[in-house]
Amino acid sequence: MSANVTKAHSSYLQSLASLETAKANKKDAKENYKDASSSTESSMKKKLEAAEISVTVAEENIKYALASYNNEKSDYADRKVKAPIDGTINEINIKNGDDLSNLSSSSTRLVPIIIGDLDTNESSSGSERSGYCQCENRTRSNAHV
Repeated sequence: MSANVTKAHSSYLQSLASLETAKANKKDAKENYKDASSSTESSMKKKLEAAEISVTVAEENIKYALASYNNEKSDYADRKVKAPIDGTINEINIKNGDDLSNLSSSSTRLVPIIIGDLDTNESSSGSERSGYCQCENRTRSNAHV
C-alpha cells in the first residue's frame, strides 16, 4: 500500500478513537449534570452541551476520514499496471505523473511499458506483439508485448 493509503487509514483509526473519547466525556458530563447542585447546574449543562457537540463532530470526522481512506485505496488501485498476458516487464518508459491520455497506436513516443512474453518462442518474425497495458488512472495505452 502507498503512504497516502496508510496515512488515510491512520486518520480513520484516530477518528474512531476520538469518537470513543467524546462519548466517554459525554457520559461523564451527563452524570455530573444529574448530580449538580443548583449553583453548578448551569455550568454542568454547558459542559454537557459541549460534550454532545464533540460527539457530533467526531461522527462527522469519521465519515470524512472513511471517505478519504476509500478514495486513497481507489486511487492506489487505479495506479496499478495491468496487462492482458503474463510476462516480465523488460522496460518502463514512464514515470510517476506522466500523462498517458495522449498515447495512441499512432504515437511516435516511446511505448510506456515493454513486456516480454516468456511463453512465446522467438521466431524469424520476433516475439513481440501488440497489446494494451492498463496504466495510471485507468488509461489504456498501446504497448509492445
